[in-house]
Amino acid sequence: MLVLVGLALALALQQWTEREALLRQLGRHNHDSAQWLVHLLEVDAERSADLAPEHALPDVPSVAGVGPPRRLSRTASARRDERLAAAFEQTGLQRLQLLDGGGRVLWQRSAAAAPSWAPAGYARLLALRAEPGVATLQRTSGTEAAWQLRLEVGTAEAVDALWQGLLLSASALVLPTGAALLAWRRWRRRLRRAIGALEVHAEALPDAHPAVAQPPELPELRSLAHRIDRLVERQRRAFDAQAGQLQALHRQLHIDALTGLPRRREFVARLGQALTGEQAPPRLALLLLRVRDLQGMNRRIGHLATDHVLQAVAHTLASYSQRADGCFAGRMNGADFALVLPAGGVALETADALVRGLQGPLAAVDAACGIAVGAVELCSPMPLQQALARADEALAHAEAQCAFAAAGPQEA
Repeated sequence: MLVLVGLALALALQQWTEREALLRQLGRHNHDSAQWLVHLLEVDAERSADLAPEHALPDVPSVAGVGPPRRLSRTASARRDERLAAAFEQTGLQRLQLLDGGGRVLWQRSAAAAPSWAPAGYARLLALRAEPGVATLQRTSGTEAAWQLRLEVGTAEAVDALWQGLLLSASALVLPTGAALLAWRRWRRRLRRAIGALEVHAEALPDAHPAVAQPPELPELRSLAHRIDRLVERQRRAFDAQAGQLQALHRQLHIDALTGLPRRREFVARLGQALTGEQAPPRLALLLLRVRDLQGMNRRIGHLATDHVLQAVAHTLASYSQRADGCFAGRMNGADFALVLPAGGVALETADALVRGLQGPLAAVDAACGIAVGAVELCSPMPLQQALARADEALAHAEAQCAFAAAGPQEA
């Protein structure tokens, strides 16, 4: 919009400047034409002088005011009128007047405005009217006032010339400017699209896995896009590394590194959910398993073999989790493990099966080892601490028996 206003002001200033110059030129032309026509009239008067009294007419000016007073004949008057009429027709004057010393019109001729192909509104706005040309004819008698010749040329051709100049100037300014504006708008749209894509890509940088930006259309922005892509790749690698670290930390906090079973906190939280949650089964079984004399086993067979024993126990418990939905196991501490079964009436039976399944392999590794399993039946909802207390009681009952034993809570 500002560009169009600037172009309009430039064209208006150009038109005003050309109008003023044309007015001065027309004024000089009017003055020179009046002087030239007066000179012709003086020459004609000199040639047609007739001093006969019977044909005497009003005084005629002498040439340049020099010579005795003369009288114009009827032939001289007619030649004057013919000269004025010929000059009016041949030179395209708008108005021509011959005035006596008192301002009375002796001869005049005017013509309608010549047709112009410029718009009428433009001509009225232009108001092109030059100063009329004025020249003086000296009378032969020194006592009479001189005559005056006034003329004006037509301005239709001047208006057409200015209008044509305006059209040419507008074409020379508006067309290239319009083409430049269209090219700029197109480039601006491309720039906005490219910047918009980069903004979307930049806003996605905080995401864990931002997408790689497509190369922008504008070559000027491709370098920036490549830099953003490199930043995205570095950020992606950093996010992946952080995710790996978080997973490792999660496993360290919640998963036992040796056995792969959940640690005590994770297991207890899941047990509490099974006892009091909305999806809790009506009955379940809780088993606590303890490897007897773990420190003595370390001394007898070594830490590595003891670790293999613990891994074998964990593998046996984990096999139950893989076979039944809702069944889960955990490592409570160094020698203690736990198992939850989402069914009732199977606690003691499962405990006996565990003892029988582990007795042979463990005795083959360490003849002095032992396993104690305490099993309890639980009904939900039940407080967590109550359930753990009952399981501890059953485990203590089992430890009071032989090396490989399973027992429920002691009857009161």
